[in-house]
Amino acid sequence: MVGGTGATVGTLACGILTDRMARRDVGWQIGVPLAGTLISIPFALSYFLWPQGTAFYIGSIAVPQAFVFYSAFSFFGVWWATPCLSAITHLFPATRLAQATAIFVMAMTLLGVGIGPLFVGMLSDFFVPTLGSESLRYALASSVSMLVLACVFLTLALPRYRQQMKDPAAHLTAVRPVAA
Repeated sequence: MVGGTGATVGTLACGILTDRMARRDVGWQIGVPLAGTLISIPFALSYFLWPQGTAFYIGSIAVPQAFVFYSAFSFFGVWWATPCLSAITHLFPATRLAQATAIFVMAMTLLGVGIGPLFVGMLSDFFVPTLGSESLRYALASSVSMLVLACVFLTLALPRYRQQMKDPAAHLTAVRPVAA
């Protein structure tokens, strides 16, 4: 409930923010995902590593502190998806758009859903001798390093994306047609 709600509201807020900011500077198409990912990192680390405790009560129900961190992480953690998919629509001609989007989604699925759990499980097993029952917590926190890597790639992509958007015709004509 918390993650789904945060992700839904975060996706909508991100879409609105990206549309408004991209009107001023097309670079925000990449800048918003970069900002959202950067903001999500401390919330992700806090969610995984914060000691147990109660943030507040709703009536007699104790709400853990992790709930607050997870809410913020789920809100900002999805800011990459919508603008990046939108940016793809600006980078490829209509004849290549479905293929480009499919490759992007396939890569995210293979890395996130395919390799991600395997990576976290292997890391957790590696940490067991030193961290014991806390190994999974630290393995999950270590996986946040992938978000740092995503920030590096988004930062590298930003100036090139801006340049390609200044002269989209030059970029689109550089795409070679598929041989029949």
